[in-house]
This record gives sequence, structure tokens and C-alpha cells, in this order.
Amino acid sequence: MGNHPTLPGTVTECRIQAHRLLKAARDGDDSALRRLSALPAPERWQLKHALAVIALDAGFPTWPALKAHFEGPDGAPAVDTERFFDGRGSAYLNRWFRDLATAEESLRADGGWLFPYRHQFFICEAGFLDARGIPSDDPDWALIGHNWARPADAAAHARLTRRLAAAGLAAGG
Repeated sequence: MGNHPTLPGTVTECRIQAHRLLKAARDGDDSALRRLSALPAPERWQLKHALAVIALDAGFPTWPALKAHFEGPDGAPAVDTERFFDGRGSAYLNRWFRDLATAEESLRADGGWLFPYRHQFFICEAGFLDARGIPSDDPDWALIGHNWARPADAAAHARLTRRLAAAGLAAGG
């Protein structure tokens, strides 16, 4: 799907934004109501409407399309970045962030590989990936901007997703 300037880093972040938008709209916030006006006005605003607006804002036609972006591109299994830490002590220093914007600033300034983790984000060094059998020198990393949370190239992200899933990082695998 490419780089989306308003795309949150995780599906959980999208849901949080949708809940906030819905609450603001129900409280009569003009800005929230303007955002929701992209949809036909229902009798009562529901979460499904706010989710649809979050998807539209991120450049996706529907909420299911946005959700599919996070669950695995091109039908590939989703990658569970929590599995990076399953049963493995890490001798590598990873930088941790509460929000995607701050993580992306650090990525631009100091390099690394950015991933979502639950409600946070981390940036690891090459050795962290290599130690898990994930080649850090794969050219697709450069194509996605070393940013798993907001990849710049959808095709490269899909290829990497398949490689990481094959390396045992598939969600539920």
C-alpha cells in the first residue's frame, strides 16, 4: 500500500484513534463531526463509522482493507514481533518508544530497524535480526525504509513478511 502519512503503527493504535474519534463526535466536537461527515450520517455514530474514517484518513478504502494491511500483505501470514523476544535473552540494545512519530525520528537520526511491539515500538540493530536468522542486509529493508510499522514499499514489505514468517515469526505460529 505504500507510505501513508496518517497511518498509525498498529491496528491497536487505529482502534484507539477510532474510539477517541467516536467519543469526540458523541460529545459534539466539531472537528470529529467534520471528519465523520465523509460518511453518510447515520441515526447514531457507531465504532464502525469511526473505524471507516480512520481507514479513509490512512488512504485505505475500508476498515477491513486497513486491518488486512497489518495482518499480512498479499495474503502472507502476519508477523508477530513479540516472538522476537520469546525465550531469548537479548545481548542487543533496542531503543523503545511509546509512539510511532518519536520512533521514526530516532530511526531517521540514528538508523536501525523499526518494529511495533504491543502498544509500543522498538528499533533494533542489525545483529539483533541476524542472530534470529533474519538477514539485515536484505535489500527489501532499504525499500521499506527499515520501518516495519509504516513501510514505504508494499511489495518489499510483503516479501519480507513471507521471509519473517518462514523464519518462525508468524502470528500464532
